[in-house]
Amino acid sequence: MRVLGIGNAIVDVICKVNDDFINQNNLTKGTMKLFFDQTEFKKIISGLKIEKTISGGSVANSIVGLSQLGNQVGFIGKVSEDELGNKYEEGLKSENVKFFYSKKKEAIDTGTCLILVTPDSERTMCTFLGIAGKINEKDINIEAIKKSEILFLEGYLWDEGEPRKAFEKAITNSRKVAMSLSDQFCVDRHKIHFLDLVKNKLDITFANEQEIMSLIDAKNFTEVIEFGKNLKKLLVITRGDKGAISIFGDQVDENNILSNLEIKHKIVKYVKVNNNVMWGAQTQRSIQNFDISQRKFPIQFIKSHVELKRACAIANKELGMLDEQIADAIIKASEDILERNLYLDMFPLDIFFYAYCIYPVNYQIINPIHRSINKWIN
Repeated sequence: MRVLGIGNAIVDVICKVNDDFINQNNLTKGTMKLFFDQTEFKKIISGLKIEKTISGGSVANSIVGLSQLGNQVGFIGKVSEDELGNKYEEGLKSENVKFFYSKKKEAIDTGTCLILVTPDSERTMCTFLGIAGKINEKDINIEAIKKSEILFLEGYLWDEGEPRKAFEKAITNSRKVAMSLSDQFCVDRHKIHFLDLVKNKLDITFANEQEIMSLIDAKNFTEVIEFGKNLKKLLVITRGDKGAISIFGDQVDENNILSNLEIKHKIVKYVKVNNNVMWGAQTQRSIQNFDISQRKFPIQFIKSHVELKRACAIANKELGMLDEQIADAIIKASEDILERNLYLDMFPLDIFFYAYCIYPVNYQIINPIHRSINKWIN
């Protein structure tokens, strides 16, 4: 087998609805909402007529593409023995992808991305990760990994505990490992672990420009080039309208985009973030697009979130689930804010943005802590 992928198994479920349905369910048209409550998600999807299902997920999509190019490929992803889990397996098999996972009935349903299409063709998405993110060591098919030339992983799936153990088991038994960093939030959240993977365990790394610059705290792209040369492993970086670049030792290959292609819609625009701030691109977008009241979050609110992160680091350290050096760095970085009152001007979001979406609020808490962690680690 040429490539075996391991990733989040998410079923894309396409349904047609009218604008009233969007409003009645308190959804924001044209956006994506992440659901954690299975009961709440079921209320949204129940009663809808399913127009089409597609076996999706970041790695799974890549694996299907490789299959369509004539490669022998396989995929490992966790689904439940339910209607959508069955459709997921059927969808992969219809694309000539071998599915190396034995389904069983789980307490949590199969991961689903519900795509609601209104008459104006606008898409509103509701995503429930379900059992997909609960992958563990027992779900890893060692024989399939050993028979594969390349193992392909995604940063989205990495997390402490069972998913991390599954990752490590898969990497240990593989011939060659490739991984996509997936998203800047994943990089910022798991920076120390991801950097270790890139330097010591991966043979091929895929990233976009923002992800790789965040990973190595690069001030400019020249530093990325130097990092790639010193890495002595294949590093592939996409750069938006600048094309893509691959680096392997001193060999640097650049590929520009085709000049005759017309981009109809560019949904996510690049933003510039000043070097003297401690937040990233997502927070910068929120600043630019949601300056609602010009009132910032109270410091007490910020510190309560930081206190929670410190408590989690202490608890996970005591349970042996978090490396002591990393835990101590998180604790010290949290204390920079809680006790030394550093970086208190690095939380720029409008307080009323919290009513719109909780995730960018969490971004602005995480970013200063991550920057401070680097100081304590080094």
